[in-house]
Amino acid sequence: MTKKLCLIAALSLGLLSMVGCTKVQARMEIREGNTAYTAEKYDVALRHYQNAREIDGKSFPELNRMIGYSLIGLYVPEDTSTNNVKNADAAIVELRKYLRERPDDRIAREALINLYLNADRITDAIGYFREWLQTHPNDIDAVRSVATLYSKQGNFNEALNWYGFLGPAKMPRHVVDKVNAEIKLALGNPEFRKRLEAMGLVPVSRRPQA
Repeated sequence: MTKKLCLIAALSLGLLSMVGCTKVQARMEIREGNTAYTAEKYDVALRHYQNAREIDGKSFPELNRMIGYSLIGLYVPEDTSTNNVKNADAAIVELRKYLRERPDDRIAREALINLYLNADRITDAIGYFREWLQTHPNDIDAVRSVATLYSKQGNFNEALNWYGFLGPAKMPRHVVDKVNAEIKLALGNPEFRKRLEAMGLVPVSRRPQA
């Protein structure tokens, strides 16, 4: 019985040692990748990050982001070559995978949106934000981003549907009417309208919904 316990203990220690060694190897690859990325050697950084993920991706979920950033570094805007398009596609996959786990990482989200824009994939960017808003309906920045993206497409009617004044749910009708009256008054001011038009906006007044 004592021999069996000793054997089990030895196997357990061996497994723990292997796990620890795996993490060390992954960290070494990540360190090498960081050095290459800082030196703007994105192809080298990508290789080290991918190696680290193969070794121990579960312990380092941020590797999806690192791989995505490296692929962005390799991407060249306006280059329609097959390899370049593949870099953009792969970067999008990696960043979206990372953002599913870390949805509040605004820097990673901005990197993804910038990639969409640089790759002239505005429709994909709109789709991303609309999907995001299904689970984060109060994210006003995302609402504004959708409106801006529709404007970039030249779809001003749809853009206007995403611009507006928002209030809390179940706002009393008399408050809604008062706010609407003030908005109409502001839109009736020629100077205010000029300022909106200078920003590329088309000011309109619509029936409020409580």
